[in-house]
Amino acid sequence: MDELHEDDTNSTNNVIQTIKFACELSPELRKISEQTLFRTMIDLKDLTMIKAYAEAYNKIVNDILSRNKNNLQIRNHSKRQKISSRLTREFLQFILKLSSQKDNQLLIQNEYSFELIDELFRKFSLRSDDIFIHLGCAYGHLPLQIAAMLSCKKSIGIENNLNLYHSAKLFEKEFSFWMKWFGKTYSDCQIIQGDFFHENFRSILNSGNLIFVNNKSFSNDKNQNLKLRFYDLQSDCRIISTQPFGEPNSRVTARNINDIDSIMSLVSIDNLITNSQLKFYLQIIDYSRIEKYFNGIHRKRKSNLNDNQLNLCQTLFDVQVSSSIPLQIFSNNINSSKKRFNKTKQIKNEEQDLSLTINNQDK
Repeated sequence: MDELHEDDTNSTNNVIQTIKFACELSPELRKISEQTLFRTMIDLKDLTMIKAYAEAYNKIVNDILSRNKNNLQIRNHSKRQKISSRLTREFLQFILKLSSQKDNQLLIQNEYSFELIDELFRKFSLRSDDIFIHLGCAYGHLPLQIAAMLSCKKSIGIENNLNLYHSAKLFEKEFSFWMKWFGKTYSDCQIIQGDFFHENFRSILNSGNLIFVNNKSFSNDKNQNLKLRFYDLQSDCRIISTQPFGEPNSRVTARNINDIDSIMSLVSIDNLITNSQLKFYLQIIDYSRIEKYFNGIHRKRKSNLNDNQLNLCQTLFDVQVSSSIPLQIFSNNINSSKKRFNKTKQIKNEEQDLSLTINNQDK
């Protein structure tokens, strides 16, 4: 309040808007304020009136706290909670407005509407131990929205452009301050500067359970390089993109056994209510596709599998195990399956040896 100036109507208006938004978060506070504060006509250039308005608000808050200090139910309810979905949009716009007064770049329109992100990420919800990663987060709108509305372990944004990164850090700082000021919890959030193709980011990407990337404008080489980064992702990791990294309904074959397509299922995200010029795709890392493929080959041994087919299976396993592509997560399954094939081949060789022995004895 001491920093207010008579000609600075933006700051005085922020005081009024902050009080009104705080009242939206508390039914009791809103009810009392509607009967008192909100009936007062305010002159934004009158600092004495603005200060009196703020003091009246503080008195209402102190009276409510004093009156309910022994009420356990009220005390439990007043503990930090997640902000409701209804107010999340207004809250983020409020913080963005305050932040943009310090950095005009933040006034730039967010490329994803709040409604779109709300619908998209409630469709693919996050668990409390999940980590969300936005590759190329620009001003940080998306990771901060995820942190505000969903309960997850961490929401991470990675941005290489220094100017965008500095704006995103300012937005993150204002976000943390006002969330705490309003007494609302939010998931841990971090904005990181750097190129997510760099080796230093490999461990961060590998920790993610849900990755979002707008790769529609990426070159073919850039998409291919990013696709190769997905080899190390944990099983069941979901990737939402604006351009697919493969073909839908692709099957695992001998030709693509060492390609990312063999461990990734892909579907188009349709039936979104929110209008968007972007098309979204969901990719899921699924290492069981490889195991199912080899199990299918394994079952064929029961129908007179000849040596050539066995040798082909052996070759496929050798290629997979010795490949430089880091698919170590399912190597144990491959080795166990490989042992079963070796056992099958051994039995077949023993049967041939026994047959030769019997023939020699007959002679």
